[in-house]
Amino acid sequence: MDILETLNEAGVDEEQLKEAYKNSKSFIPKDWHGDIIKLGIDNTNFKPENINVNKKDRVYTLQFKNEEDSQKFEDLFNIKLMPTMTQYILEVKKENPKKYQRTMVLETKQDGITFNIYY
Repeated sequence: MDILETLNEAGVDEEQLKEAYKNSKSFIPKDWHGDIIKLGIDNTNFKPENINVNKKDRVYTLQFKNEEDSQKFEDLFNIKLMPTMTQYILEVKKENPKKYQRTMVLETKQDGITFNIYY
């Protein structure tokens, strides 16, 4: 039994399924994540003392003067991330943001004056 037969037996309308798939949103490609993070860092207007980018391990390491600055940056970065994704899609990729699910899975870690963004 093929997938369409199984879906038909389950009462799923093939045409409705095709229409729903056609209108579904794409995930933001992983190869965009690093550039979006860089733009997000710039958009905070809160510059770290040092930024180290390790593209192989897919991590940004930022260092600040003190823990308070590191925490302030984390808060700003999280607030600015969604608008940054939209900005990147519109201005850099010149595409309609509605085409994409603006979701990125990132892991962040604040350790004293250091803030890491793993993507």
